[in-house]
Amino acid sequence: MDKTERIRKIRTGEPIEAFGLLFYPISMWHYEEYMVCADTWKIRLSALPYPYCTMDYMNAMLAMDMDAAQNQKGTNGYFARVLKLFSLATKTDGNELLQADRISINRNGKIPLIEQMTVIQNGKSTTVTPGQFAAIRRIIAEQNGLELPDEADNADLAEQPRLTTGDSRFKEKFNMDDMISSVAYLSHVRDVEILDWTVREFENRRRAIDRDKHYMLYASAELSGMVKFPDGNPAQSWLLDTIDTHKGTVPLSKIAQNMGIQNKKGE
Repeated sequence: MDKTERIRKIRTGEPIEAFGLLFYPISMWHYEEYMVCADTWKIRLSALPYPYCTMDYMNAMLAMDMDAAQNQKGTNGYFARVLKLFSLATKTDGNELLQADRISINRNGKIPLIEQMTVIQNGKSTTVTPGQFAAIRRIIAEQNGLELPDEADNADLAEQPRLTTGDSRFKEKFNMDDMISSVAYLSHVRDVEILDWTVREFENRRRAIDRDKHYMLYASAELSGMVKFPDGNPAQSWLLDTIDTHKGTVPLSKIAQNMGIQNKKGE
């Protein structure tokens, strides 16, 4: 499949065939399961401690779990979450993937390494290698609107959050029903209709709403004449994301100073 065809299928929510498997965009019916796994899928390998940073993604996730178990710290569940998201995308049984006969591990070296994983989809048996899984990880990420880290970026800077709230007494209370209702309200559809959306469609709509609100907020502030943006308006369009060319963090408590927002008196 060429790049153009792949992009078309991702945009239209069609399954993608690769390595003898069909990969489907995950629907909002499985959003809570998806959210549990998504952060693990986005782990930056170059930011992991040695020796995990030298491994492929699949083996790094397993090795971290095995080491945690050996140190009597329990398991982090990284590898299980990787397989869960994989099973959601392939519509296979994630519990079966965890069975010993499904994963072939070479234990001859200092570190046990996965050689291949056997996947049964629609009655057909297919093997997946760690090398193939690297490409599969990107396919599933693209299908579901997940942005994978660029391993070439400076890990120290890339791992820092763009905004921090300091010691704020307030924090978000995650609630799937609230998120769906909010997006449904601003999309003029019933909550139940969103369950048939793909996760990618939902996340794109949510980001579009955020982008529009940020654009209106900053545009209103600029038009009021009470604030100015010496470095340019940080929300330049309601259609497109704005790229911040500066690296590092911007504490929310100092947003006025660090983002160049100040009143006419310079306060």
